[in-house]
Amino acid sequence: MARNGTEAVTYSGWQRENGSFFFGLDAIQAVFVAAAAVTALIPLISHSWMELLVAAPLAGILLLAALVRIEGKVPAQWLRTWIAWSAVRLSGGHRFRSKPRYQSIGPDDQIAAPTDPGDEWDLPGVLAPLRLLAAEDSNCGLVAVLHHRVDRTYTVVAKVTHPGLALRANDQANNRVRGWAAWLAQQCVEDGAITRISTYHTAEPAEIDELAGWAEAHLRPEAPGPAVDLVGEILSADRRNVAEHSSYLSISLSASRARREIRNAGGGDAGACAVLTRRMVSIASGVLQAGVEVDHWLGPRDLASVIRTAYAPMSRREIGARGILARRPGWSGCEPGIPPALAGPTWTETSWGVYEHDDSWSLVAEIEWPRTPRDASMLAGLLAASAIGRRQVSVLYEPITPRRAERSLQTDKTKRDVAIRLRQKTGQVAPEREQREYAVAAAQDAELAAGHGLLRFAGYVAVTVTDRALLEQAWDELCADAGSSGLVLRRCSGWLDTAFACAAVPAGIGLPGKGQKA
Repeated sequence: MARNGTEAVTYSGWQRENGSFFFGLDAIQAVFVAAAAVTALIPLISHSWMELLVAAPLAGILLLAALVRIEGKVPAQWLRTWIAWSAVRLSGGHRFRSKPRYQSIGPDDQIAAPTDPGDEWDLPGVLAPLRLLAAEDSNCGLVAVLHHRVDRTYTVVAKVTHPGLALRANDQANNRVRGWAAWLAQQCVEDGAITRISTYHTAEPAEIDELAGWAEAHLRPEAPGPAVDLVGEILSADRRNVAEHSSYLSISLSASRARREIRNAGGGDAGACAVLTRRMVSIASGVLQAGVEVDHWLGPRDLASVIRTAYAPMSRREIGARGILARRPGWSGCEPGIPPALAGPTWTETSWGVYEHDDSWSLVAEIEWPRTPRDASMLAGLLAASAIGRRQVSVLYEPITPRRAERSLQTDKTKRDVAIRLRQKTGQVAPEREQREYAVAAAQDAELAAGHGLLRFAGYVAVTVTDRALLEQAWDELCADAGSSGLVLRRCSGWLDTAFACAAVPAGIGLPGKGQKA
């Protein structure tokens, strides 16, 4: 991401990963092109006009399937996604039904390690390998640690606050962006233990009852009467006119990269949790330079509430009301939040274009970053609240070590240079897009040599409604807000359950493999 200009600061340089190996085509596109060539050559070799009449249309269809794009992907790529989706449906993997779970509570009212695997929580799809651990922080409080048994990562989640909702194109916003970029660059080091950084933002109509409960709990006897009346009038207004925003930051530690530190801390899950909790203080101070303040690190019950409300937005009202009661002086009931055993959805079902979970329906899209330079307010439209439903936006970062980044950029530059030279040798003019992508790769290589970092990142946005009839309307409104900022949204059809976990659940789920198309 580079800055341009002196007056209006803009950012550019977003580049889609190149997973191709032949003239910008990926593997399945190359297979279809080769099949089209073979189909056309067979009748020419056999000198059969009748075979040519049959083979020519078939070869044309294969070429169209490999080259013509529909909603960002060619039909050959859509076919690959459809085959994978059909295989999941045949195995019954598109349906999830939660099993009853019970969390063990110790005598000191703290979460104990489950003695039976049936005591663990039950999450759908790509979240199923997550295991919940609890560690003590420096303030002797409980912090939730998510252990991914397949990726071998440990993740903590923080609730964060910032000065304003949307980044605006002014000096303060640009300083915050530079501070965030500098902190991300610090994570791009050799043998860096931080393998994934994810930011999540939720915007939804606020619950008036929850706000009223908070106001009642914080009402002071000496408060002026007109002020109390004014607050009551505001809280009695239409709920749709009030918006609530929540932001979260997740940090994932790689067990393989930090194995020496984990071993020195005692090894196993306890050692990994100790290493991660030690880093929490430096992480909080590091993101502060970007104007992001860590409000608190989520405990097991807090994280369970966040996951539960992502799948069942209607439950937020009850959970929020219980949280208000639990924070009142002298309260002797349950703590705020919910038991981790209740974190997951009751049931989910994934179709080709809609993700249905509990009492809600969701659409998920991948953010296609603009090719033209944009200012710091690029995501302002997506971060705005909607009166129709709940919006959830996430940006996932994976730092790349300098050596790996150098190899990746050299390979990328070589591929693009070879493609341009092959076109020139065959008498073709290289498209401006390929020349620009080569120039961007060369500029990134120069910035890497100057000490900057390189990251893989992707953005996802989900819109969730509790009325199925409003789903398309909410999607159209979201696309309109994205278009006003120069962003294009590509629906994650065929893999909505995984995309929803990336967009809405702050669990540090990773990015697709390099060159993998959604």
